[in-house]
Amino acid sequence: NSSGKTTVLRAPLLIKQWMSAPTSDVSFSGPDFDFGSYSDLVHGGELKRDIVMRVELSADKRIGARNNRYVKDLGEEFVKLLDTMTVELRLHWNATRARTVFSQILFFSTGASSEPVVDLVRTGLGTYKINVRGQRPITVKQELNLQSLRFQTLLTAREGPGRFDLFLFLMANNLQVSVDSLVHIRPLRDEPDRAYRLDQIGLSSAGLTVETLRQSTSSVLRTIGAALRQLGMASSIQLEKLAPGYVAISLTDPETNRRDNLADVGFGISQVLPIVITLATADPGSTVLIEQPELHLHPAAQGNLADVMVDMALRRGLTLVVESHSEHILLRLQRRIAEGHLSPTDVATYFIDSGRVTKAGIGELGDLDLAAMPPGFFDDDWHDLMKRTEAAAKRQRSDS
Repeated sequence: NSSGKTTVLRAPLLIKQWMSAPTSDVSFSGPDFDFGSYSDLVHGGELKRDIVMRVELSADKRIGARNNRYVKDLGEEFVKLLDTMTVELRLHWNATRARTVFSQILFFSTGASSEPVVDLVRTGLGTYKINVRGQRPITVKQELNLQSLRFQTLLTAREGPGRFDLFLFLMANNLQVSVDSLVHIRPLRDEPDRAYRLDQIGLSSAGLTVETLRQSTSSVLRTIGAALRQLGMASSIQLEKLAPGYVAISLTDPETNRRDNLADVGFGISQVLPIVITLATADPGSTVLIEQPELHLHPAAQGNLADVMVDMALRRGLTLVVESHSEHILLRLQRRIAEGHLSPTDVATYFIDSGRVTKAGIGELGDLDLAAMPPGFFDDDWHDLMKRTEAAAKRQRSDS
């Protein structure tokens, strides 16, 4: 707890919110999450520090950079940048004049290279420069921000090399496409209601679940039902009309075939249902960020949920980033690797302890690199078992 897991998982959401922000201001509050203030987010609360984020993106294949003769004419370096693009963003707190947050530097490089092919550098209040390697810099009279990047370059084409316009647009569009593919599932899902008003379905995650079910095709509903059966929770799901403007979510019991209101079937189902529905409806290629999927689930259900997440991710082409305390989920993944259902390259496991991130390798037989695990993980059950055995033996000796 409080080791930094959530920060790692939510960091991409910060870029997503900046890309969709209606103004040039850097805002830490948006529809996906409220990150607080700059002092809340910067390391150690030190306002003199910059916030730096660096991500590597695989280009959307629909752009087809290698088949675009205009980009190919620029040289192989620019084609590579659209294939695998590393983006670094630096944020700066200006305490002397505006007392606000500015995007200070945004640069794009290929792979692990630290030398930018394209960089945008803020030069003062309301101005920044676009530098393309080997070309004359372009001065833009506007604050450096992410959401207008694609269009600002086109507007200033007369000031610089116009033949790079399309390349710069595609590069920024890659970043937009990548953040648009992010889907976030919060750690605490809404408590189920007995009835939902159709004119308020957009006010909560539960309401969005209702709207998704309303719009889902029969095949999607079957996919959701199959996942719930795999979890042993229900054999099917449906919306029932209660009165004009009101519906209920009902589930069919897998043993009795009785239909029950979601509010009557246990809190665990209401917590896992948004996960299942999101995985069944997310666009192929999406990256789904899932916080604490194991909430209110018993150990066997946690393992089954791991199977559901794996099956739906493989079948629908999704990437899952899961933040969890569950040893049962991790053990199930290890088991599926040992059985050959998953490859070790399909799973990346990271342990986060006091802000330190360590990657733990997984072998062909599902064995986990124990040296990467922080003290106490996987130890408590064994420790308690040994202590219970010692206590039982001591009592037997005293009784005899």
